[in-house]
Amino acid sequence: GNILLPLVIHPLYECTKSSEETLALEAVATIGAISRDLNWSKYQSTLWNFLIQLPRHAGQERYLIGAICAMLDAFHFDMDLPSSQSDATEVNEGLDDDNPIRRSLFRRIIPKVEQYLIKEDVDKTGSRFKLIRPPIALALLKLFQKLPADDCNQKLPNLLLTVCGVLQSQDSSAREDARKTLSRMTVTLGVEYLPSILRELTVTLSHGYMLHVRSATLQSILFALSEHYVRPDDICAEDASSLSFDKCVPAMMELIQEDIFGVASEMKSAESTRKRVIKEAMGVKSYESLEIMSRLIFFRPSMALSKSVPFSSIHAIVQPLLERLRLPDVDKATIGKVRECLNKVVVGISRNTSAIAVQIMPFVFTTITSSLSACLNEDGSLNDSDDDDDDEGDISIQISGKKVSAANLSIPAKKKLKCTVSTWMPSEKGNVLNVRGALELKKKQKQELRKVRDGTSAPKLTGSSRHGPAATVAKKNFNDPSQASIVVFVLSLLYSCLKRSKLDWNDSDVKSMADPFVPFLTRCVKDCSDKEAALLCLRCLNFLLRWDLPSVPGSAKILCCNVMGILTSVGADARNEMTLGCFKILSFLFHLDKKAGALAMSSDDADEAINNTSDVVGDGGGLPLKKPQMRALISLLHGAITDVMPHNSTLALIKAIASRKYLSAEFYDMMEIILKLNVQSQQENVRQTCGQIFLQFYIDYPLGKKRLEQHMEQMVQNVKYVYESGRLSAIELVTIIVQKLPLPLLEESAHLIFLPFVLQLVNDDSKKCKEAIAIALTSLLKRISNDRLQSFYEYINRWFSGGDSHAQGPLQRTAAHLYGIIVDSRIDFVKKGDTVTDLVDNLSFVMQNEMKQDSLTCLKDGRWELLYFCLICFEKLTISEIGPSLSDNAAWENVVSALAHPHPWVQQAASRTVNALVTSLDPKEFGCTYGTRRLFITTNKGSLYNIARNLCFQMNATEEEQNSSLTTLAIKTLSWVVQAMHNFPRLCFKDAAGAKSENHSESSDDEESSSSKDPVLWLFKRLSSIARNKGQRRRHGVFKCYAAFATVCASDLLSAYLPTMIEPLHRALAEAENEENARNQHLANEEITALPMEVMQLLEQCCGTETFIKAYAEVKTRAQEKREKRKSDINAEAVTDPRAAAIRKIKKQEGNKRRRKRRMEEKKAARGSYKRRTK
Repeated sequence: GNILLPLVIHPLYECTKSSEETLALEAVATIGAISRDLNWSKYQSTLWNFLIQLPRHAGQERYLIGAICAMLDAFHFDMDLPSSQSDATEVNEGLDDDNPIRRSLFRRIIPKVEQYLIKEDVDKTGSRFKLIRPPIALALLKLFQKLPADDCNQKLPNLLLTVCGVLQSQDSSAREDARKTLSRMTVTLGVEYLPSILRELTVTLSHGYMLHVRSATLQSILFALSEHYVRPDDICAEDASSLSFDKCVPAMMELIQEDIFGVASEMKSAESTRKRVIKEAMGVKSYESLEIMSRLIFFRPSMALSKSVPFSSIHAIVQPLLERLRLPDVDKATIGKVRECLNKVVVGISRNTSAIAVQIMPFVFTTITSSLSACLNEDGSLNDSDDDDDDEGDISIQISGKKVSAANLSIPAKKKLKCTVSTWMPSEKGNVLNVRGALELKKKQKQELRKVRDGTSAPKLTGSSRHGPAATVAKKNFNDPSQASIVVFVLSLLYSCLKRSKLDWNDSDVKSMADPFVPFLTRCVKDCSDKEAALLCLRCLNFLLRWDLPSVPGSAKILCCNVMGILTSVGADARNEMTLGCFKILSFLFHLDKKAGALAMSSDDADEAINNTSDVVGDGGGLPLKKPQMRALISLLHGAITDVMPHNSTLALIKAIASRKYLSAEFYDMMEIILKLNVQSQQENVRQTCGQIFLQFYIDYPLGKKRLEQHMEQMVQNVKYVYESGRLSAIELVTIIVQKLPLPLLEESAHLIFLPFVLQLVNDDSKKCKEAIAIALTSLLKRISNDRLQSFYEYINRWFSGGDSHAQGPLQRTAAHLYGIIVDSRIDFVKKGDTVTDLVDNLSFVMQNEMKQDSLTCLKDGRWELLYFCLICFEKLTISEIGPSLSDNAAWENVVSALAHPHPWVQQAASRTVNALVTSLDPKEFGCTYGTRRLFITTNKGSLYNIARNLCFQMNATEEEQNSSLTTLAIKTLSWVVQAMHNFPRLCFKDAAGAKSENHSESSDDEESSSSKDPVLWLFKRLSSIARNKGQRRRHGVFKCYAAFATVCASDLLSAYLPTMIEPLHRALAEAENEENARNQHLANEEITALPMEVMQLLEQCCGTETFIKAYAEVKTRAQEKREKRKSDINAEAVTDPRAAAIRKIKKQEGNKRRRKRRMEEKKAARGSYKRRTK
């Protein structure tokens, strides 16, 4: 305290620049940390020094106030202990009243700090106003919380009163600071002190513009509490009644009602209100307060049934608003305000985690039945009478629990008000059973007399409403604006509950709570003229009709008629929410009593009836609507899907009608529009739904032959639609119909599908559409008969053998594609007769002609596609059950040659075909034990070498042309080839004389392909030469090939060629090391060196450590010798040919300059700098 504290105090007075602000703030934090360990004498003197210096250093006020607040926050002295335990240097035995800490705190420090709580300032006009210092207010609050409870309760009201007094200021910034300070104080104190804060607000801000300030302050306090208040959700009713926040709900509702409906509202509506000066007067903050309050309360309306709980918080919010709607003289402005309040309550409850469905549904039903009891007739139906009653109208009287009927009193039923009148006999009025009850009754009467009732709570002493709350409700029509507002409120709450709650609808209790809503909502749909209420009814029914509720079947017919009445009035506009809601309800109702009986009409009779009459020819099996209503509904649906883009609800209703097999000429005409929408709609979900509807119609409905052909032709024509999305939808629809159409009908319609789809396969530019057409043709060929397929196959043969002219190229390519589809879908047809032999011969002939073309011709105008589809077809033949019989076919030579084709797709197809063959053979025994199965590898000597050579050609592609999938196939095949070469080297050469003639253009020396050489050594040297050139992807392909060899090959095979494999690995590691030393990029080179290191570890594990080390040393020695020889040649060149040596040095210097420049630019780019362009 004597050393560190003086050091950290100096920055508070010396820091005057903005750059020194951080130092001063750190000094303030350090003072607070030191103060926690100071004794009382040092703490008091330091704090008092700050308080004295504060008015003397106005420029450093911010830092000095921060130091004062930090020390107040660090107050750590126990006020309940004797003074001897608080400060050892000051001994004063006695009680707490004689405690010097308490005495000094209450007499000197707290009063001095309170003097700085408020400061005066001058505005632009010269007027003086008061400002609050929020840090001091919060520091005082925290200090009071550390005091004993009695002292805290003594000091806290004065602090709250001071802060609330600043809210009376006419300066908006002063009020804003006070409002924020009070909100933070409320959060610090907790909801236990919320009643005290509300009481101070009510007393301090009671008139004029301060009413607006009060509502804004309440909203600010509730918003601050909402971010910190944690409400317990699982407590009993007794504990819920003790929640501090819920206890404040009635008081807050009084403030909110006065702001919305009282004098404050009248002031806002007046033209003389200075809304620009009083910012709080702009808008209504109480609506937000109502929403926040509804979100924070503990929602348990069932607590109102408990006698031990005085009230329920939700009833305290809703009941005053509903009572205003029940007033006989309520105006439209008040109804609008109450409606907005109730909407905010719904929003708040929907976000309230304690609002569960089992509490909301009984509350909703009870509220709506009690509020609309005057609008219900004796039979439970809604009353539509618009007659108004006088204040002293007829009343049905209820005495001692027995009701006297209106008939006995000769009172008309339509003019009957319900009211309860208490008995007045002296022997019964106020009768108590004992003395204790009499004392309690007397005490209660005294408390009632002390209450002041004025304003909105003043009792009404005249008129029929003086008899009690039941008589204050005038009889109103159900469609009265006030009653409609109640309906909208409860239905909004119910809809929110059904939408967000995850209820178990198999639970009988849940069903029993939800079931009464169905008949009530059904009546509301008919009788309610308020559009919002009717729409909410439909939305709630949309949820309730999904579950198997007991009252749904009995209300279905009535609900259908009611919904049709709404549709007739609102029209068929699909953009209207009411129309869409009606469509949703009808679609659910059509699914309720769905019957799956087939129509007993032949297709020809039905088609003739539909063409000759416009009347209904079938009722669809128990439809919920009558025939005239169905015709009207179809007409409305027709307009809904024609005028605008159809909505999901519209299509769902059409789908539900189609599932009931409703027959009418109008419905058949509407299906043509549905078929068009399946292609023309821009929304994918609409296209899919229209496809499902038309598929159901086409499969299940009775259609004549002519109509079937017309629809099929239309679907096939849709395949030529201009946009890709529409074509895909049309193709998918035809594919599904082909899969589900009965075989006799499919046989008749096959020719309508096959030829147009083949032409579209030729002409379509979209890859997705071609794939979809191929799937459709596959589905068609799988289901048709052999005779029909034979006729199609003859077409394909003519297209394939039509010649190789440019005009026949696309058709020939399509024929090859169709060959593959037939092999894939109908292998049983291909096996019959000489079909396989003829097909393979045709494929071999075409492949041979295509391989004779040069590279430019192959890649020009998609010429490679013909060879690609031929290879695909041959691949499908080899992997099928007839594949073994084709293993020695002459077509294999063309497949092997295609491995070196310039197009990667052709290479990949050929690689898959060769890999499928070789992986089915054992590389150690295929040349000996496969005598019964002839293989082209054994019959055509040299084929094994050609496979290895062409695969190496694939791996030697440029860095840009490297393909990972193609490289993987090549590695798999080479792993088998290297073992076959080792076991059967004679299969790699035709003969000694002809071996040299088989050399590829890429081979470096002729002696490498001689029969006297080792073919495995040639393969390893070829791979090593491929990895010699730079290129990370090419090298990694070779290294992965080495890793595959180490995995599948024996150690004796690899040991002989280990130096050849280590050489490219060592070169890659050396180059990476040199690059790392030159550029210092260790992390970047880890990716390059990781794979070579792993491959070398695999080779070491496979061949043994000793063999590997010997081979590795040999490679390093050879590399060192090459390096030394290169240096000696350079030195000799300087003597023998100085000119060439000088040119070499110049080139080296220029290369070094470019390298340094490139590295400098890379460093600048890494730092984020850029080079400025000069003009």
